[in-house]
Amino acid sequence: MLEVDSRRSISCVRVCERLVLDAKELVEELFRLDEDIRWVGIADQQGNILQNVQRPATESLTDKTTDELTLHVFPTIMGLLWGRLVGTGIGDLKSVVAAYGRLYLMAFYVDELLVVLTFELKGIPNVLNKINERFGVGFASWAPLRDAAQAK
Repeated sequence: MLEVDSRRSISCVRVCERLVLDAKELVEELFRLDEDIRWVGIADQQGNILQNVQRPATESLTDKTTDELTLHVFPTIMGLLWGRLVGTGIGDLKSVVAAYGRLYLMAFYVDELLVVLTFELKGIPNVLNKINERFGVGFASWAPLRDAAQAK
């Protein structure tokens, strides 16, 4: 009995280590994807923070506590509120984008990991298109948004 529990614990540790490694690689990939991405946070389905990384040489617009709170809250928002209650008849929630005065915030899933990131205002629609092409988060095209922004 003790042997089985020990193996199960070791297996859980390996799974958790793999998630952290996968999350770290995902952060690096996202920063390579577009220079307008400022910050990337990754949490698992239970709200455990796996990564909370500001792009090097980029000034943070929030404090670390705000970043951590965002990462703790988004699994609930994405999974319980919008993903299941609202989405019962319309399909699964793929992503959320929020516009702030100085940046955009986006949340989406990559397998079982929740990615929350911020990017520069000038990054729309390029960041969204690149993320959609790479991860298939449900955007058909952001060209109309780009065209409207350029017309102003």
